[in-house]
Amino acid sequence: MASRPNIRLLLTALCAGAGLALGLLALSSYLSFDEYLLRLTLWLGS
Repeated sequence: MASRPNIRLLLTALCAGAGLALGLLALSSYLSFDEYLLRLTLWLGS
């Protein structure tokens, strides 16, 4: 019976870690896309 809450805690930590990793990935891709747009506008403006 003691192993059931441990499994639930492990799943919660796993989901939190996956969500955090996805969030960081989305943030980094958004920042790189924003940088790409900035360079494109600078290149078009010059």
